[in-house]
Amino acid sequence: MDYCGRAQQAKNKTEEAQAREKLELVLLDLQTDKAVDSTYNENEYIDKKIKENGMIVSGDIVFVDGYQFQIDRNVPKIGVSIGKGEEDSQIKIDMTSTTSSDFIKATIHIEITYEKEIATIIFDGENIEIPEKKDGKYVIEKEVYNNGTYSVIAKNSEDKYNIASVVITDISEDINIYTAEDLVAFRNKVNSGATFDGKTIKLMQDIDLSQICSQGIESWIPIGDYASNDKLYFGGTFDGNNHAINNLYINDSNKGYQGLFGNVKNGEICNLNVNGNVTGKEICAGIIAAIEETEKYVIDNCEANVVVTTTINSASGRNCR
Repeated sequence: MDYCGRAQQAKNKTEEAQAREKLELVLLDLQTDKAVDSTYNENEYIDKKIKENGMIVSGDIVFVDGYQFQIDRNVPKIGVSIGKGEEDSQIKIDMTSTTSSDFIKATIHIEITYEKEIATIIFDGENIEIPEKKDGKYVIEKEVYNNGTYSVIAKNSEDKYNIASVVITDISEDINIYTAEDLVAFRNKVNSGATFDGKTIKLMQDIDLSQICSQGIESWIPIGDYASNDKLYFGGTFDGNNHAINNLYINDSNKGYQGLFGNVKNGEICNLNVNGNVTGKEICAGIIAAIEETEKYVIDNCEANVVVTTTINSASGRNCR
């Protein structure tokens, strides 16, 4: 590359950085608005603010001084820098995702179809190696470990491009629980196979389960329903945050391993109070029925005021585990 070419390239980089900075300032203001303005929404509000600052917005693409950026409206923030160029619909991008059975990661499958040659592929803001083209397609697989929007940009040598995105929502992550419905949603995810290894679930206020599980309605299904599937378990940290779960109710004399948690494996339950009644076949408790493969204290600073009845031995009493 000659001197003029290098100078132009440096000029383009400087201009793109300046355009990016302009957009970042607007998006930072929008992050503040999201926290304090009750009229905020992720569509009209964002579009209006961007346009007020002399920028053009089309969907998730914002045009600033001739440069293009994809934004993540959920945050909001810049997702990826597209640079200059124009969109080319002949570049076809298909993206699908599959979440692992333990909900720890997702695999994103990408197929780029184009008659000519692709010169640049950007995944999640980073240039990646271009795979060998087979049967007119470039095929890529990427593993991701966090929820969010993942984008792919494919460009030819003339900077013509296309862009596609996929949203990942099923990967286990830290959760704050505010309501009984939140607790049920968390329970259902564990009982679908999510182990929450290395994650923290925090109770943000007292929870009343009387509308979820009570006499005449239905029994609570344990978190990590070991009686239904011995592979299910909770493996993270459940921090009660010194709050209580009240009116736990289980009445299933045909099933063992009954409790708020059916099975905990290398996990921890702490700072939690539980009140209620549990009736099951065997191996029942107020907080945790079964504990597997642990090298640490599983229960710390917990109290269970739960009447536990096991029908197999006709045992009854208050159980603090």
